[in-house]
Amino acid sequence: GSDGLWEVMTQQSIAEIVGKYAASRNAEAAAMDLLEASTLSWKQKVPLFFALSYLKNPFYIDDITCLVAFFRPNPFSGN
Repeated sequence: GSDGLWEVMTQQSIAEIVGKYAASRNAEAAAMDLLEASTLSWKQKVPLFFALSYLKNPFYIDDITCLVAFFRPNPFSGN
């Protein structure tokens, strides 16, 4: 994820969101859920005065990029 994700969410909250999709291996849904959660966090956490003073935009949300990939177990690992 980009800094727009990491600035407003913790590793734990990201892991919890992605973990909901691990069994189904639905990476697209996990990424969309992360996008929605981080957008909401930006709207709640970024002080309005910061946006007005420095960015001249009261609806500022940093760029958010999410990429989720679920890897298959290594068939040669013996597990």
